[in-house]
Amino acid sequence: MGRPKIVCLCGSTRFYDEFQQANYAETMSGHIVVSVGFYPRHEGSKFAHPTIVEKQKLDVLHMHKIDLSERVHFINKAGYIGESTTRELAYSVFTHKEHSWYDQVAGEQFMIRNRHMLGAMIAVMADNADPSRWHAKQPHNKLTTWERLLEIWNGRDLDRCETCELAARLRSQGETATCETHPEP
Repeated sequence: MGRPKIVCLCGSTRFYDEFQQANYAETMSGHIVVSVGFYPRHEGSKFAHPTIVEKQKLDVLHMHKIDLSERVHFINKAGYIGESTTRELAYSVFTHKEHSWYDQVAGEQFMIRNRHMLGAMIAVMADNADPSRWHAKQPHNKLTTWERLLEIWNGRDLDRCETCELAARLRSQGETATCETHPEP
């Protein structure tokens, strides 16, 4: 028997009970489970909400948990997928992880509805991927890939596709450009 599959749980920390159910089900199926460290959004939580800086560090830490896993299970109760979970979804697609969902239908619908945003996020990842991950001889940058991506995302409109982004850059340089799929209003 080889090493058990590692499954990373992702979702809003307000879904404490669903995280516990998924942890139990995956563990009883013989999988190693990595998950969030605590649940500040859960009603009975004694933990304070993290500061913005702490939240960004926790988001980066969770991406490393995704790196460790073979499959990512998304807790999307009532179809809810927040900003951090959306980034985790894009990253898991970018890193070719298997996916499973608390609500499979809602998860697939979310991916279809948000395909342009997810595609733009994945394009940012591809453009800004840390080369030390693939080329051991290259010097390691001081910021991790996810720290750099968080900086980029803070100033980028992710509801547009790559063509929208290119058109916006060209317009800022005085060119006339539009995206045929998403014309500017």
